[in-house]
Amino acid sequence: MEKLHKMVATSAIHDGERDHKVDYTGVCHQGTRKEHLEKLKAWADNAPLETRVEWVHAIAGTGKTAMFRTFCIELEERSGLPPISFFVWRGDGRRNTLKFFPATIAAQLCRRFPALVPHIKKVINEDSFILQSAFKKQMEKLVIRPLLDCSQNIQDERHLIIVVDGLDELDAKDQGEFFDFIPHLLSRLSSLPISLLVSSRPDPQIVGAFKHPALASITRDWILGASDADIRKFLDDKFDNINLRHSYLQVEHGGKWPSHEKREIMVRQSSGLFIWPTVAIAHIDKVEKGLGHNKRLEQVLSSSDHKAWVGTPLDKLYRAILEAHAPEDPHIAIVYMFIKHPETVVM
Repeated sequence: MEKLHKMVATSAIHDGERDHKVDYTGVCHQGTRKEHLEKLKAWADNAPLETRVEWVHAIAGTGKTAMFRTFCIELEERSGLPPISFFVWRGDGRRNTLKFFPATIAAQLCRRFPALVPHIKKVINEDSFILQSAFKKQMEKLVIRPLLDCSQNIQDERHLIIVVDGLDELDAKDQGEFFDFIPHLLSRLSSLPISLLVSSRPDPQIVGAFKHPALASITRDWILGASDADIRKFLDDKFDNINLRHSYLQVEHGGKWPSHEKREIMVRQSSGLFIWPTVAIAHIDKVEKGLGHNKRLEQVLSSSDHKAWVGTPLDKLYRAILEAHAPEDPHIAIVYMFIKHPETVVM
């Protein structure tokens, strides 16, 4: 089992240890995403039907990973059993590839079903190179066969869900291999109550893969969106916290800071992306270099005024923040130069 654990990407597990300095994805803000989480929990409470794949898709910044992590945590709290998960992330060498996927899934299955341990030990003892074998062979020997050999233990489950977040973070080759394997996996395990919950951006190649007859017939998809109400609650809670820590803001402005009108402008600027208010609040609450809360708030609010520069609301927010800091921070001078004079930068 030591050999197996050396090939486990612990940071890919929903509650695994991660470098929070670079991977800052957390969980849903309390009180938000209730409708989506209830939909997932209702699906989890039922035995799997013909559609054994649940595909949640949305553009970057919508909060897919935070929602999946929250779902995994709530699933574990309700059942007392750890869910099976793999959170892909391009910035982590053990999470941006299928190389560590089979061992990570197998190790979690062993934690969930101890009866699998001797079966997996036997596989590794009989084939010392199995952990360096091709993805499909590893999945067959480390996941599928042990599950079938211990099917009685699994059949007692009402619904075993394997969560895979961020398929778009894999390279094209790994994506293709994963999509080709899904129908085989679920066909081999058709006698067991197992489903896949996956998320990704709606990239053309991923959409095309899910439209293939082999996958389309077993997949239900839905689009994840962030409601204005959720973003409004996030902003209100964050500003309440800032007001609590900096009471002078309420005194200066004769009540709640910032005003309802300015908060509503921020809700509109968010354009349904949770990443927008997350970045905006982080900027506003970082008071330093002589820039107070009000100045930082105005920088955020003015970001949508960059009409001459084409870009999304998030692009414009980053631009406003960079422009505010570039004169004092030499580390981003080249970025600032590109923003102000893109024609002078040779790529």
